[in-house]
Amino acid sequence: MTSQQNPAPVDRRLAVNAALNALASQSADFSLAVARFQTCLDRSVIGQKTGQDAGLQGHCKLVICEPCQRVRFLEERTELLSRVRAVYDRSLHTSIMSVTLSSPVVTLHEIGNHVDRMILAWSRLVERKSFQSVTAGFARVVRLEVDMEKNAAICHTSILMIAERSHAFHSEEAWKAAWFSIGRSCQEDRVSYFHAIAHEDPAATARLEAEVDRIAYIGVDPLELCEFVDTTPTCDPVKLGHVLHALKGRKLIRTGRNFKRKAF
Repeated sequence: MTSQQNPAPVDRRLAVNAALNALASQSADFSLAVARFQTCLDRSVIGQKTGQDAGLQGHCKLVICEPCQRVRFLEERTELLSRVRAVYDRSLHTSIMSVTLSSPVVTLHEIGNHVDRMILAWSRLVERKSFQSVTAGFARVVRLEVDMEKNAAICHTSILMIAERSHAFHSEEAWKAAWFSIGRSCQEDRVSYFHAIAHEDPAATARLEAEVDRIAYIGVDPLELCEFVDTTPTCDPVKLGHVLHALKGRKLIRTGRNFKRKAF
């Protein structure tokens, strides 16, 4: 964003709040979200006026709330890093694999279908013996990349895993082949990120932390939910509704094997 397109956080959240209220006036499905978001926003407004945070952070826990997403990121990062390190420290002759699989660019109306499709495809992949036999632990995270002005979105499915050094998922091409083999619907996806870190790499610990940071942001970046009229942020209720429906009720993070934890 340019400086002209970077209004105060409260201004962005006011725009999102207006859109959320518009959705709630049409459907009771959003009434609870409105109440939670409004309380969190009120605390932000008080904090802006008084110069204090007014205990706002971590209150509503909605993925569309900027401060709550920051809190969620720190919580997910801390828990995931602890679990990954515990497995990594006792798993010699392994490598860390960090991969992101990305859907095609689709409309916001369509993105929920791709979230469901990619979550299902991942579930099928991890059930394969070729995956289970070489994996010490894994985490799978779903995040949307949203462009409200273009009415477009991409679903990113990111995976962090510790696996035996010689295994069927050792390269970007191997991941592409494995993913494409799940079904025809996956063949328009792409490997948008791939990084492998050997256990004996002197910088492995620092790189491991960087990879955890990369995948610990879950759901959607609230900064992407606004469009701009001149320098004024606005949020389209219909577009916001598509984003919320795409994420609602989905298991946005899943861990398995020795990373196992309660799904969010």
